[in-house]
Amino acid sequence: MIPGLEKMIRPLSLKFFTIRFWTLCLILFPIPVQAQIQIHNPSLRTVPSENAFGTVFVTLINIGSKDRILLNARSEAADVTELHDQFKEDGLIKMRRLDRIVIPADSSIKLESGGMHIMLFGPKKKLKANDKVKITLDFYDNEEVIFYAIVKPIHTKHSTHEH
Repeated sequence: MIPGLEKMIRPLSLKFFTIRFWTLCLILFPIPVQAQIQIHNPSLRTVPSENAFGTVFVTLINIGSKDRILLNARSEAADVTELHDQFKEDGLIKMRRLDRIVIPADSSIKLESGGMHIMLFGPKKKLKANDKVKITLDFYDNEEVIFYAIVKPIHTKHSTHEH
């Protein structure tokens, strides 16, 4: 053996072992990345007699340092899920489908009655009070945020909702 070679190899072997060990640890036990969008107070409002649609209200909080663009909402509980906005035109309240909702950096957007919201059309089963409905939000950067909205029926004598 070459004199001094063992002293040079031993530290290199330890260095390679350490790198391999930590790489394996990261693969087996990934460090969770904090979601940049936080969900607060999600609810799904339905009219029990109709059960033809539901409206999701939620506050989306962007804790990140860049704007986030919500492109779509999905739910296995309905045939169609859309981002919507309510507005007034010629004295009438109207709705329109949105192709995106921008959530500014370090800010929040409230999806609420009378403004932007998520619509579920054609629920696949009758929704009852306190049911949990899974909602998936699709963002521009391919991130998905999943939350559960609690069903809260709207009890009205005459309920109509036109788009």
